[in-house]
Amino acid sequence: MEDCSASYSSMRERDGEMVRIPALVLHQFIVDILRSYGMSSGDASVAADALVDADLLGLDTHGVAHLANHPSYVPGIESGLVNAKPNITVKDLGPVLAMVDGDDGMGLVAVNIALTHAMERCMETGVGIAWVRRSYHAGALAVFARRAALEGFLTLALTSTRPSVAPTYGLTAALGTNPISVGVPYQPSRVLLLDMATSAVAAGKIERARRNNQSVPTGWIIDKEGNDSTSPNDYFQGGSLLPLGSFPVHSSHKGYGLAVMVDVATGIISGMGHSLILPTHGHAHMVACVDISRVMPRNEFLGAVQQMVDDLHMLPAVSGYRVWVPGEREWNSYEDNVANGIPVAKPVFEELGQLAVRRGLDKSWSMIQQYWHED
Repeated sequence: MEDCSASYSSMRERDGEMVRIPALVLHQFIVDILRSYGMSSGDASVAADALVDADLLGLDTHGVAHLANHPSYVPGIESGLVNAKPNITVKDLGPVLAMVDGDDGMGLVAVNIALTHAMERCMETGVGIAWVRRSYHAGALAVFARRAALEGFLTLALTSTRPSVAPTYGLTAALGTNPISVGVPYQPSRVLLLDMATSAVAAGKIERARRNNQSVPTGWIIDKEGNDSTSPNDYFQGGSLLPLGSFPVHSSHKGYGLAVMVDVATGIISGMGHSLILPTHGHAHMVACVDISRVMPRNEFLGAVQQMVDDLHMLPAVSGYRVWVPGEREWNSYEDNVANGIPVAKPVFEELGQLAVRRGLDKSWSMIQQYWHED
């Protein structure tokens, strides 16, 4: 067998480049990594599904890039923060509601269970809502909103996280990025999809900028003194993200207000508390589904959505652009990445190689490494 360490260390530095890896190959690699930490094959596959789907959708800040360096993934398992073998339980709160206790395991797994219970209740009653407490980062919420929307449900997903965002007029972080995702049935393989942080930007984009030695736009972060900054390092050295809108003159109170409401709808109601008192790296989640057919005929709904999309696409746009609908970029990315492979940036590729070396997964790494081609 090829020596994983030797072959990895000889890889040529290629700044700014990326490699495309087939989704199934990347999925198996993630499963192998997580299984090496004792995670069950079922949980490892669910987690890999979520990370790969995020990358397929073009949400690369929330895909495999998190595996090796985010505290809710491998580093959290290694430190003992994240439970690789959780005993996840579900408390029935009635015909519509459920509470999932993630037992400090991966949020990717716990939220998938919550989504399943929400959809089951929705099929029975027309509405299903499930919360998750005691879990960690759930990746891109769009992955879960999309899954339910493809099954025909109007879907809302929310997450509250530890503080990283300063409130309007605040100097220090008090709220999480507290993302919101909405999935709307549209076509058999396409959904309308909103996926947004209530901060000016997701923290993953700051990490990506730092990894690539790039600055960030003004209005994304402040330093520890409360000054606007374009240096990613300032965020990681005691700074904060800004709320959606960035500054009061641009209505940052709206992003701040949304973040507070997500805290209430996830952390407080689940018993986890608001962002400032969540356990270290703790997250609370909520998923809600509505059976559209209980409200109006499904075909009538889909026809109305199609008409809206067509009308929006026909609107005049500024030179060089056109009007998009929410989720359009994601479904274009999904179709391209399924056909051509998932783009993995060089720094992420290297991190995966280092992780494979550390876990002694020579065979798994060789399956990934073969897609890196020299010019």
